[in-house]
Amino acid sequence: MAGVDYRYELRCGEEVAATGHLSREEPLEVGERLEISGQQGIVRVIEPLLGEHELRLVVQLVRDRIYVLRPSLGADGDVDAAQLRRRVGATPS
Repeated sequence: MAGVDYRYELRCGEEVAATGHLSREEPLEVGERLEISGQQGIVRVIEPLLGEHELRLVVQLVRDRIYVLRPSLGADGDVDAAQLRRRVGATPS
């Protein structure tokens, strides 16, 4: 098998926390759990990119792992996506 290339978006709620490129021997499936740069997430979207060999991959961060990154959440319970971007350590695109 040749492997599959993805252009991913790591999301914290509706905000994009990080982007990058990922290659896998086996294709991913929607709903699958995945670790990217030490962050646990769930695959939400896989779709082709027009004119590209990569697939678009949207991964939603798992909340229990977000709390480890930033245990002091705001009064409304939301995670600060800007701070998460600084800590995620993903390969920028």
